[in-house]
Amino acid sequence: MTPDESGPDGEDWEWQVDELLVAADAGAQGAVGGAAREEVPPVTGLVDWWSLTPAQRASELAALRLFVGRLVAAYRWDSSTVPACWEQHEAAVRMLDALRQSYRSALSPGMGGSVMVAWHRDLAFIRGELREFFSGRACRTRHDPDSDAAALQSWAQDIEQHGRASRTWTKAQERAYQAYQRQARDWDPGRS
Repeated sequence: MTPDESGPDGEDWEWQVDELLVAADAGAQGAVGGAAREEVPPVTGLVDWWSLTPAQRASELAALRLFVGRLVAAYRWDSSTVPACWEQHEAAVRMLDALRQSYRSALSPGMGGSVMVAWHRDLAFIRGELREFFSGRACRTRHDPDSDAAALQSWAQDIEQHGRASRTWTKAQERAYQAYQRQARDWDPGRS
């Protein structure tokens, strides 16, 4: 299945963050009702992971997966820092998203060159936190018993080279879609 195809039941399984933000913005403006229209502040890109619906979470993970794959490949982090199973650990998702948000802020218009130095401090801090978090965890045998340490990092190279068309990204998106379907059924038991 390619990223542009539909999942089981004909549903589109690649959610677009922009569409979700537009829908959220429309809902927020509709809630204002008869009051004078206030200008909606620009979207900051910050993610409240606790408030996401399953579809929004899958979409955010899709975008974060691209950032993390490129980050791991660019900085040559090994599996002791970010193993292939990082998405299955909420703490790692949150730390890596914080790093992505810091990166986005550093690239904002009007920011000076020294802000990238500060971003690299954030990078070093998060790298240390991730290493501490994953030290002693038996993720390799628990999540993917057939892989070895060298193969674990091939996922990052695959994402870096092929982006959303990579086999790694597509397989992870399919798993995320299946998790979304399970969560959606749990949220709405009447749905078949």
